[in-house]
Amino acid sequence: MKKKRPPLFIRTRNWLRKEYPLPTEVSVHRYDGHKMPKLLGYVELEDDHLKIVIRKNTNQREQSETLIEEWAHAIRDTLAMPVDYSTEAGMHDEFFWLIYGRLINEWRELK
Repeated sequence: MKKKRPPLFIRTRNWLRKEYPLPTEVSVHRYDGHKMPKLLGYVELEDDHLKIVIRKNTNQREQSETLIEEWAHAIRDTLAMPVDYSTEAGMHDEFFWLIYGRLINEWRELK
């Protein structure tokens, strides 16, 4: 019997953890949209680890792409250059887009 592949979101999470490990522990959570009505996802530092939260009531592809975006933010935060959190452009600076572009392009080749 052929083994069933895990859902896309789980495969994406596992791939990110293996290929792009972060220097701190990362927990990934999915919540219903009513807990975060204006966001698809976010990343935050919680005590001694990173917490990534993804909106659950979207499809697997959107959840996976959002996870990649949040992982890119987490990687960006590890660089020596500070992030300007006061503006959208600051949070999505040229370093973020370089990281995100690499992750999303590699992911699209894997699916």
